[in-house]
Amino acid sequence: MPPPAEAVVTQCVAEPVLRTGWWWSRLWRRHARIDDATALNACRILLLGYLCGQYLMYNDFLRGLWMLALVPLAFVCMPWTAIWTQARGDAFRAIATYFLCWMTVRSLFGYGMVDGRDGMIATGWLLGGVLLACFAIVTWHVAQDLRSLDRLGLWTGYSAAFSAAVSIVIFYGMLPNHVFGERLTNWFVHGGLNSVTTGLTYGFALMWLWCIRDRVAAPRERLLLNISLIILLAAVCFTRCRGALLALLAAHVALTFVRGVRRSTLPWVALLGAITLFQITGPSVARLVNWQVATRAISPPVEASHTSAPIQEMLTRWDGGRTEIYARAMRGFIDPHEWLIGVGQWGPAEIFTRSLSYMHMHHHSIFIATLVHGGLIGLGLMLTLLFIGLKRAHSLARASEDTWFVLLVFGCTGLIFDGQTLTSLLSIPQMEPLLITFPLVTAASAWWKRRDALA
Repeated sequence: MPPPAEAVVTQCVAEPVLRTGWWWSRLWRRHARIDDATALNACRILLLGYLCGQYLMYNDFLRGLWMLALVPLAFVCMPWTAIWTQARGDAFRAIATYFLCWMTVRSLFGYGMVDGRDGMIATGWLLGGVLLACFAIVTWHVAQDLRSLDRLGLWTGYSAAFSAAVSIVIFYGMLPNHVFGERLTNWFVHGGLNSVTTGLTYGFALMWLWCIRDRVAAPRERLLLNISLIILLAAVCFTRCRGALLALLAAHVALTFVRGVRRSTLPWVALLGAITLFQITGPSVARLVNWQVATRAISPPVEASHTSAPIQEMLTRWDGGRTEIYARAMRGFIDPHEWLIGVGQWGPAEIFTRSLSYMHMHHHSIFIATLVHGGLIGLGLMLTLLFIGLKRAHSLARASEDTWFVLLVFGCTGLIFDGQTLTSLLSIPQMEPLLITFPLVTAASAWWKRRDALA
């Protein structure tokens, strides 16, 4: 009788990697006298830099360089003996391994390493997959202490609020070719990150701060947190990102579901109040824009002309080309078997399924993208992974650890109409690890370590 697939993957892939890591870390830890607390701190520093870097690092290269520089340090400090002992019998990690392997192997077998037009395009995908696996391992290890992640959430929220405040000042008050009320972007990333990505990442930080607010007791810390919440609420509104607002509504529903109406009243009042204030101040913003245009002798951006009624503008705005992208993706399945196995993550077939527009270089939905890249097999594995993660996050929420359920609901909702892949740390929008991978792995790890108490 042949061994089950999970045993084959463990024996052929996971076991050699973990045993090699165990040997090197054991040698290093003995020589440097590194304890488990040092290993946890190294992993926390890695996560802190990456998560805060989503808001403050200029480009993707810097975030990738941060990971490449600190992953070896974190890995040699980690207690691989304990990790190896615990790395068996977990359905979440098994499905995650199958999913990552399937999406990668399907592409390699389909196109190899070289695409005649784009060169070694597979190199970026493979590097992104390796970095994603490292990111997940580090997150899994850090999640054994959820209270330490509250501090990580505070710093992430403060970084997001700082970048939002600076972006508002620079774009709305300093740069001559910009006016107040235009769709806000994050000035720190690329000199102006896409407003959709900006709105989703700011919304994620906002919900994280709401989730940990009740556990912040120090008056000065609480004041700083409340100021950050106000800034982020305003920033999300000014991005005018419908996906971010939809995700915020879904996350607030999830928060109400796990906390009850009474404990979730303040977040609802703040959100609805911010949206209402954003709408009723539209005419004042329009007058301010006219004044800026007159004094600066510039032409306002096209979107600024709709600031007198921002909510109506968002509701009547068209789909941003997504209908075309999704239609092309479905037309990309030439042969019937491609519905089952996909067209791969790179290569000519995948390029054909995207829009021809330069601004539409990915599928703008992690669900559509996974179907295109990995077929029904890949989509089924991803949905199974999300189901297990959401179930574990909900179990934690019932035990008063609701942060990860709320954040995971936010991420899944926000990436229905955006995102490229869940199998790479180097995707085009590069927000999937923040919005989904981080809360998903954290919830799965925390549940695994508390499974006996949660059963």
